Amino acid sequence: MKPSIESLKEASREEFQRFGGKAANLGELCRADLPVPEGYVITTDVCRTFFQAAGIDACNTPADIRAKIVTTPLPPEIEAEILSAHLTHFTAGDRVAVRSSATTEDLSDASFAGQHETYYFVDSTTLLKFVRDCWASLFTDAAIAYRSAAGFAESPLMAVIVQRLIPSEVSGVVFTKDPLGDESLLVIESSWGMGAAIVDGRVTPDRFLVNRSDLTVRQQTIADKRHLVPANPSEKRLQPVPLSVRQRPTLSEPTIRRVASLALRCEVLFGGRQDVEWAMVDDQVYLLQSRPITTHVDGSGNDAPLEGRWVLFKPLAENFTEPLTPLTADVMAHICPPFGRFVDGWMYISLDFLRRIIPYRLSESELIDMALLREVPQKLRLRWLYLPIWLLILGGYYLLTGVFYARTRRLPPDFMSSFRRRAEAIRNNEKIDAHGAIKALVGSPSFFAPVGNMALQVNLIAGRYFLLLPALRSLLAKWCPSFPPEATELLTGAIDDVLSTEMSKDIRKLAGFARDDEIVKGLFRGERLENLNETLHHTPGAAAFVEGLNGFLSVHGHRAVKEFDLSTPRWHEDPTPVLGMIRNMVIADELPEVDPQKPRREALWAELHAQLKGARGWIVRYLIERIRYYTRLRENSRFYHIMLIDVLRSKVRAQEKALQAKGVLNCEDDIFYLYQREIDDLTTGALEWLEVEPRIRQRRQSHTRRARMRPPLLHGAEDQRYVLPADGSRMLGFGASPGVAEGRARVIMDPTTQNDLKPGEILVAPYTDPAWTPLFLCAGAAVVEVGSYLSHAGTIAREYGMPCVVDVNDCTRLIRTGDRVRVDASKGEVWILEGQ
Repeated sequence: MKPSIESLKEASREEFQRFGGKAANLGELCRADLPVPEGYVITTDVCRTFFQAAGIDACNTPADIRAKIVTTPLPPEIEAEILSAHLTHFTAGDRVAVRSSATTEDLSDASFAGQHETYYFVDSTTLLKFVRDCWASLFTDAAIAYRSAAGFAESPLMAVIVQRLIPSEVSGVVFTKDPLGDESLLVIESSWGMGAAIVDGRVTPDRFLVNRSDLTVRQQTIADKRHLVPANPSEKRLQPVPLSVRQRPTLSEPTIRRVASLALRCEVLFGGRQDVEWAMVDDQVYLLQSRPITTHVDGSGNDAPLEGRWVLFKPLAENFTEPLTPLTADVMAHICPPFGRFVDGWMYISLDFLRRIIPYRLSESELIDMALLREVPQKLRLRWLYLPIWLLILGGYYLLTGVFYARTRRLPPDFMSSFRRRAEAIRNNEKIDAHGAIKALVGSPSFFAPVGNMALQVNLIAGRYFLLLPALRSLLAKWCPSFPPEATELLTGAIDDVLSTEMSKDIRKLAGFARDDEIVKGLFRGERLENLNETLHHTPGAAAFVEGLNGFLSVHGHRAVKEFDLSTPRWHEDPTPVLGMIRNMVIADELPEVDPQKPRREALWAELHAQLKGARGWIVRYLIERIRYYTRLRENSRFYHIMLIDVLRSKVRAQEKALQAKGVLNCEDDIFYLYQREIDDLTTGALEWLEVEPRIRQRRQSHTRRARMRPPLLHGAEDQRYVLPADGSRMLGFGASPGVAEGRARVIMDPTTQNDLKPGEILVAPYTDPAWTPLFLCAGAAVVEVGSYLSHAGTIAREYGMPCVVDVNDCTRLIRTGDRVRVDASKGEVWILEGQ
């Protein structure tokens, strides 16, 4: 008879049912001489014997089963066998990790990642308790839902791994196949401390895309790693990362090659692409797990099946590439129209609804193009039978909104300044919670309320200029055939009083001040970015600059990268991203020009006045003026309605502190992975921490997984617009600002930690929002993965008269920093002319 407890190196896939998936794979790694922490396995034979002795078959509910497992003492012979095996491998005081290894874990079609428990900092005095807790995790609601979704009818058994604890300085995961589908890459993610911070989704890790062929780094994104799970037991599971290392790379290139090489050895051993967990201490890399990369099975049941045809809502999605956190999506759902819906943190609108209300005959591709804000068809054909219905709908809509449309036709640039005062009053009113703030700042205003108090409503109606652009292009092509293709964008750009471009100018002024002050310039050139804010505030000679910075933050401090999400810190909380943009300009050879296209624009205006007289000139100038006005209105109203997000964040933060003080919420930022009703129940006592903790962990894990993937543009419909050539040298998108430019590419994934764009380089980005605007001052052109004509990238590029191509599928992966590229935005083409 085989022993019921065996050394980890004896575990094998041939005896999968005895060792479970995780232990079986680790045993294979041990015998292949790969670095695995030593340990032993309590096999499923022990689990089966204990379950029978405890009588769990008589329990009626999963909660009863869990209670029975954790409260039933182990039979004396099992207890003695486990403790004897433990003292054979370790001393009584050694710290170990107790890890699940169920018979359904780490399979080729179901990983059960994060569904079962792992416990750290265990010694011989607590070992038996945590073994039972591991077994009990088979019967959590999340694990049962996952088994059901994956098609497992019977309850599995669980082996338990006991391994030497690795006090990780750095830890992470490797995917030997890029989750986004690039077969030539593997992906390494890493962060400070123990791996639980990454596995539980509590930190955004550094991300390295590595070429499989030679293990060189193709692309890296260094994250702002705000938290870590410490390598020593402490009262707080999650601790803040010291400011000096938050934005420092966790891995050097030699270490990246070592980690990648070990992962590829795992792939060869198991004969398929692997998801490998690893940890590093004292420059030694250890492998903690290797399992097949699976298609994730989500048993959470949070989103009902999506029926019908749906299209991604680009005005929201084009502002960031990650899904909204659960609380943000929950809050946004309160103002979501009935034809909209949030799916996995992304907002979609109904294509079928759009088909019904649009009075034109559109092909499927034309409808999708309009819905994705790509372009309006050149020739619009009315559906005459629908015209009476559409006119009736339009008439009703005008009765409801016509007065508001009229009130917003001609407003001064500062008409919304009252919104700031209103937002600050609500922020400072402790009696108003997040619900009340939404109602006060977004809810239905009174008929006679000032337009300046309705930032969101103004933003929605300002997009009407999109319908005026085709008319202007058509008239210029007909009446001024000698004008270049980019004439429309040049004539409608360089708008005064656009707050996002004024922000760039203010940053440029701060950079100019820093360049002229030797003390401040020395700090920007010599101090690490993560320490710069504190150093500036403690340097007497920098007081004038700090005063200017504080003035900037008093106006623009509510902004941030990914500013639509409640979980994102604002610049007034952490100005490091702003200082990074300033430093980029300080160390440059010269400050970027504010309006490099001004001479061409002035020449076009002179030619326009010369060619068009009388009625024609009046019509064209009127269209230009209206487009410029509504462009400014849309950008500026967004500036103000983002204040709503800032106010809501402050309210949620206040709730978080109150719940932490009560002991019903443990870790910072956990609140963003709850729904508002759950927060309310925690506040009233209807829910407790032990009930919400597994929900938070599962949602964090799901959010991390979804953040690695692009959201589908469509559900229930197909988009034929993206077909890349096999060689990948030519990419297609949509021109949001015309023109042609050539230069070296600079791939920037996050301007918070990457802002080293040199003048004239081609900015390649996954998306942009106003926090990216200062980079446009330096860029020779922009290539953006997600966007539209109305997106921030397109609007700001037209302001600066620079070429911009948006919706360029996979551009941040196909283009490498240093590649020489040609951007022909007039044709929507991007060419890689010369590799790095």
